[in-house]
Amino acid sequence: MVFVSGLTESGMKIDKKDQTEHHKKMFELSDTLVKELKESDIIIISAPIYNYGPPATLKAWSDLAARIGETFRFKPNGRREGLLKNKKAYLVITSGGTKLNSEEDFLTPWLKFILNFFGIDQVEIISADQMALDYEKSIREAEAQIDKIKV
Repeated sequence: MVFVSGLTESGMKIDKKDQTEHHKKMFELSDTLVKELKESDIIIISAPIYNYGPPATLKAWSDLAARIGETFRFKPNGRREGLLKNKKAYLVITSGGTKLNSEEDFLTPWLKFILNFFGIDQVEIISADQMALDYEKSIREAEAQIDKIKV
């Protein structure tokens, strides 16, 4: 995964003439990720809770996908608006000991916020949390949640 660096403004904007080799790689991957999001009606993200938050690669994905004029825009009043409308996301969240949606879970609310920021407001969560405490129970409950999904 390429990490966002060397930008001076939000929304991943930098003139091509001012791009370094790192920027070029970053924008190439970003363009691919944005294209995938735009072309998908359903997005499935599977992520573990690492030390109460998102893995670095998921954070890098969100940074690369946050593109002004592509996945969000600024309205004249300065408020942000997500541009990825009419999409649904399924989040499969796992954890060893952290209970989903507890005070210790910083991944789930952050990821829902990011998707809403992009305009994706239909977000369904499948949890397989606290797997270190009772692995079989966590898997059974996750499978039951999946069985209830109506596509």
